[in-house]
Amino acid sequence: MKIRILLFITLLFCIGCKHQQTDSGTKEKITLQTFACEGSCPVFSISIFSDGSAKFNGEMHVLEVGEHAFQFSDNEVSVLFDLIASIDFLKLESMYDSPIADLPETVIIYKEKRIVIKDLRNTPQDLKVLVMKLNDLAKRTGFIN
Repeated sequence: MKIRILLFITLLFCIGCKHQQTDSGTKEKITLQTFACEGSCPVFSISIFSDGSAKFNGEMHVLEVGEHAFQFSDNEVSVLFDLIASIDFLKLESMYDSPIADLPETVIIYKEKRIVIKDLRNTPQDLKVLVMKLNDLAKRTGFIN
């Protein structure tokens, strides 16, 4: 009987530990992707997680091609995710298009919402600020100019 109680308590403990790992392992993520233009526009993606970790993947016209890990400070990440919340990202349009053919395309992905930006001039000011903040963070990695 004592063994059954001990096994039961151990099982409950293990289930509780697994649940805590799942909850704490959940991280928010925002991704910035840039695409090629006719010139030498940098082509890369960077995913920034709410714990400060980041994954940079440089493809063309960057200082470091390939995948790289980076860590941002808690403050930088807090400012970024506060900005996302303040602009109500999930309610923004999905496309900000342009009639000009050679503008580099920028994509931002957050919580299954994908926003394609082909012309910053036609985007809301808050979204422009977010794009600039994400580009500034991408430059801080040292993998792009």
